[in-house]
Amino acid sequence: MRDFFKPWRRKAGCVTLVLACAFAAGWVRSLFICDVLFVHRYVFGSNNGLLTWVLCQDQGESYSYRAKKLEPVFLTLIDVEWSSGWDKFRIGAGRNGNPTGNRVKFAIAPYWSVVLSLTVLSAYLLLAKPQVAIPKDAVEPTTVERA
Repeated sequence: MRDFFKPWRRKAGCVTLVLACAFAAGWVRSLFICDVLFVHRYVFGSNNGLLTWVLCQDQGESYSYRAKKLEPVFLTLIDVEWSSGWDKFRIGAGRNGNPTGNRVKFAIAPYWSVVLSLTVLSAYLLLAKPQVAIPKDAVEPTTVERA
């Protein structure tokens, strides 16, 4: 059993599996509670199975965290023009409340995409057979005589 965790791939596989479990727990939590984390110009949100990243033009709060059972305010007060999107993946920009407000940029991704990616990577790292190093043929050093 000790040899199972010797290669770095197995250790990395365990770390990615723990991350996948943490994101899966966040996914379930996001179905009931809206979490919003403010860090300087960035706002990270989690709601209805979606991860939201927002970049604000102005200097926001240095750091704060809010958890509510309501929709996040920053998504309802901002008129967003989505530049691209597929299914629930979206990228867009908008203005804070009015046409002269500060410009903000959005990126939205569903939790399942992160959980699935980390789970597949973890399965590969944990279940793939470790490669055996092939020893190089011992090459005898050549001696050079100096005159």
